[in-house]
Amino acid sequence: MLAALAPCRAEFALRDGDRVSLGDSITTAQLYDRIIENYTLLRFPKLRVQFFNAGKGGDTAAGGLARLERDVFARKATVAIMVFGTNDIGWGVKADEEHRQKYFAGIRGIVEERNR
Repeated sequence: MLAALAPCRAEFALRDGDRVSLGDSITTAQLYDRIIENYTLLRFPKLRVQFFNAGKGGDTAAGGLARLERDVFARKATVAIMVFGTNDIGWGVKADEEHRQKYFAGIRGIVEERNR
């Protein structure tokens, strides 16, 4: 989706510096990350962007929050791409309100920690 929207914008969201992807096994597989990285390198070849994969298979938003300092902040990340949700709801098996609220709490926690 980023690739589809970026050409429409006057200014690209990424800047020179380090970038991190934080997420679950979908991030670990490097599919979404690789699409964003390849698009960035091809569309903006002079932009010095370094991508790190901080994905962890089976992780949840709460797990991402727990390792935020070690895997994102300690690496001096300036952008974090969050990919969570699939494991939070057990591939749809645990899509009840309790699991949804745990997911939202984890995402809110990550955003709040970033804004400190």
